[in-house]
Amino acid sequence: MISLAEARQYLQTHGGRRAARRLVTTYIAGRQRSYLLQSNYETVAGLPLSDNGLVFRLARPDDLPALTERFTQVPPSTFQAWLGPNHFLYLALAGNKPAAFRCDSTIVSPGLRSILHLRPDQVFMVDISTAPAFRRRGITRLIRIAMARHMLRLGFRDSWGVQRVMNREALAAFDRTPDVVQRFGTLTRRTMLGRVQFSLTPSRWLSPEHIGALAQLAADCVPRASRLALLFNPGTTIAPPGAAEAVLRAVAKLGIELRMIPLTETADQVGAFAEAFAEMAREGAEAVVVLDDPMYREHRQTVVALAGTHRLPALYEGRAFARAGGLLAYSPPGPPPPAWPLELSPRIKLDPLGGTPGELIVNVAAATALGLTVPRSVLLRATEVTGA
Repeated sequence: MISLAEARQYLQTHGGRRAARRLVTTYIAGRQRSYLLQSNYETVAGLPLSDNGLVFRLARPDDLPALTERFTQVPPSTFQAWLGPNHFLYLALAGNKPAAFRCDSTIVSPGLRSILHLRPDQVFMVDISTAPAFRRRGITRLIRIAMARHMLRLGFRDSWGVQRVMNREALAAFDRTPDVVQRFGTLTRRTMLGRVQFSLTPSRWLSPEHIGALAQLAADCVPRASRLALLFNPGTTIAPPGAAEAVLRAVAKLGIELRMIPLTETADQVGAFAEAFAEMAREGAEAVVVLDDPMYREHRQTVVALAGTHRLPALYEGRAFARAGGLLAYSPPGPPPPAWPLELSPRIKLDPLGGTPGELIVNVAAATALGLTVPRSVLLRATEVTGA
């Protein structure tokens, strides 16, 4: 059940109107997805720090008037609490006034306290903000580096936090600093009449070997295809620098031109999927590979229907899409996921990407509807054949 502490904290931080809307959409019945973020202090502290005329230090009580004047979105009582025990409120000062702040805490926020357990050398990212007049100057990155050095001296090693997937501005800032903050997974919170369930989908890197295996299977099933689209959520399948180019080279060795189409969560998700498939059609894609993602799974009926409407042979990851009528579902074998550097409660359900490694499901009925004949070699490899 939702605790009084969680409700009280949200009301204190965001005000009555926003809290009431959150109560209905998330706490009574709803679903909310957030990215689980990690910042390793040892790595970040080693990055170069140019002060740019700024002064970095912990906040003091006499900073409260300037903080409340410049960052009006945060109630004064919240800043007052962050100046207290178990919190570390760090400032970037320009002309003796705060240009940015970051707050970490040894206490996880009430809504996540039951599932995320910090070690003594870990803290929770509470909030970070840069005043509008100082944005686009790299100050967010600088305050992270300065604070990491301070926290290391106090014996802390890393910080963890969450950010809602729809917060485009914040996520864009994180993406500009991949050496400072990393997305470790997608945390899904489902609520029904106050009862909360959590699942966690670990993120993964965009891999040439992984995409190459999927593209090879697509080529085996659709021999005529020379143009392939790749639909994926860059929030869960992350492309580090150089990864996209490596994937394109790997697929090109198969004689296939690959078009990568990243699609994240939006307010109009059905419309976004429709536009993505329309784009594939305009560019002459002859088949599509759809990578697994929690949000994609929720819209699997839409995705499969759009592939059928555009008569695009589609290869999906995971059996959920096969159950929805998809042509092929395949989960290439790969290395085991790394150990988690954070203690998770047994209450949280791990929901990994890609399904069971090596599983291949073929939907013969879907192939017939597209006028395809699935090669015997593919059928012999299949762990399951449906629609026969």
